[in-house]
Amino acid sequence: MSKVDFDEYVNEYEKLLNKNLSFFSRDDSYFCKYKADLMAEYSKNKPKKILEFGAGIGRNIPFIKQIFPESEISAYDVSQKSLDYLSSKYPYVKVIREFGQQENEFDLIFCSVVYHHIAVSQRNSITKSIYRAMKSGGEFFVFEHNPVNPVTRKLVERCPYDEDAVLISPKELKEMAKEAGFNSFLTRYYLYFPPVLKISFIERFFRYIPLGGQYMLKAKKS
Repeated sequence: MSKVDFDEYVNEYEKLLNKNLSFFSRDDSYFCKYKADLMAEYSKNKPKKILEFGAGIGRNIPFIKQIFPESEISAYDVSQKSLDYLSSKYPYVKVIREFGQQENEFDLIFCSVVYHHIAVSQRNSITKSIYRAMKSGGEFFVFEHNPVNPVTRKLVERCPYDEDAVLISPKELKEMAKEAGFNSFLTRYYLYFPPVLKISFIERFFRYIPLGGQYMLKAKKS
C-alpha cells in the first residue's frame, strides 16, 4: 500500500473533505468544533502549551484557540506544505517541522483522525515520542474513526486521501498508549446523528455505546 502524500492535497483538502462528509453536515467546521468541545469538557487542566500532532492545514486550530485562549499552540505535521499553509493562516501558532526530540514540553497533545494514517509499524514508537514530549500530569487526546461503524468504513474506503488508511480500534489504541506509559484512560463515542436533525444534543447519552462514527480516547501522563 502506497503512502498518501498530503503535500498533494493542501490546496484541495477542504473541498474533498466537504464532498465526502456533506451528507452528514454541510458545515465542515462542525467536526472540528465538536472535538474541541469534547476536549473542553473532559480536560481537567489549564494547559499552558498545547500541541496538535498531525495538524494538517490547521482546521482545528481556531476552535482550540477559542477554548484555550491563553495557551501557546504548536502544530506538527509530516506535510511541510500543510505547515506552510497553516503558518500563513494562523501566525500565532508555533510550527514544529521535526518531532521526536521534544521532552517534557507540552501540557496537552491531541491527534485528530491521524493514527489511521500512521504506518502500523511506526505507531508504537510515535506514541512513545508523544509520551516523552508531554509534561507530567499532561493529557493526551486522540480522536479516531470507529472501525465498527459501517458508515465510517464506507467513507474511508471512498476518500482519496484515505487510501493508506488502516483503522485502529479503541482497544488497540489504549494498549499502545498503555505500553508507552500513559494511564487513566477514558473512551467516549460520538457522531451518531447529523446536526441537520437537531438532536445532536442527546449524543451525550450515547457516549458509552461503542457505535458512534468516531471515538475519543483520553489518557494521562503521571
